[in-house]
Amino acid sequence: MLINAWASWCGPCRAEAPELALAQKTWGSRGLTVLGLDNDSSRAAGLAFQKSFHLAYPSLHDPSGRQALRLPRGLVNTQVMPYTIVVDREGKVAATRMGAVTRTQLVKVLEPLLLAKPGS
Repeated sequence: MLINAWASWCGPCRAEAPELALAQKTWGSRGLTVLGLDNDSSRAAGLAFQKSFHLAYPSLHDPSGRQALRLPRGLVNTQVMPYTIVVDREGKVAATRMGAVTRTQLVKVLEPLLLAKPGS
């Protein structure tokens, strides 16, 4: 699973959105689930962002940061957008990234995880 926190007003979030949409399309059939964490105060702005970037994965609307506050302390700085957390098949955090992710970074992290068999 790849969890990505974003906001429609965030430039780096806009830059990485096409990469995340492509990641879901490319690796979804191999087990990747992308989940967004929309930090916009306006649900309408978040939905417009999702539509504009053709994001086919769901996003939780979290304007107050309540979901982010449930993350283990020190995992990421939830005050900085965007941030990404990758969780492996066993439910362990495999990678975190502050700032926009690139296709190269996604391939480097996701390919080995998607090739690994559960329990190995």
